[in-house]
Amino acid sequence: DAATVAALEKAGVTVEKVAGKDRIETANNINAKLKDVKGTIVIGLKGEADAMSVASFAAANGYQIVIADGKGETTVKDVKYIIGGPTLVKDIAGAERIYGADRYATNEEVVKKLSFEFNTVYVANGARLADALAASVLAAKTKSPILLSDGTTVKAASYVNEKLTSSSKVVALGGTGAVS
Repeated sequence: DAATVAALEKAGVTVEKVAGKDRIETANNINAKLKDVKGTIVIGLKGEADAMSVASFAAANGYQIVIADGKGETTVKDVKYIIGGPTLVKDIAGAERIYGADRYATNEEVVKKLSFEFNTVYVANGARLADALAASVLAAKTKSPILLSDGTTVKAASYVNEKLTSSSKVVALGGTGAVS
């Protein structure tokens, strides 16, 4: 909002607004600013949790995240991954679909199938995704996954536990009301 922009500018931060008429156009406008895009990931129109599951991978590996329309379609070509089931995104030739029964199972499948490092693992509340969003760039710096929790359990925990070493860190994002 305008007050936030004014406060940032007063603090000496240069602010550039990137927006669109809806979330699809906003994502496309953000993607247009990316340089040297290595691949494309498509999520469904209401796939915020799916986006948080792949955000650190996308940022670390130069992928853009594209949002499908309400019919589950996109005009983007050369898609590498679809995150979410076929009701959210229709099949795209050549793309690998990664999904589970719900956002937590999809998160587990993303962590299993994409390339992450497990020196640091972040855990965020999967219903309230603000902490996952805020941490996605930090997680990208170490190619770390963000695991989604229902507040008390983490579906991907058994898989990730096998990947942890004695020096690995697991970082809960948010207070105990977000991740117990």
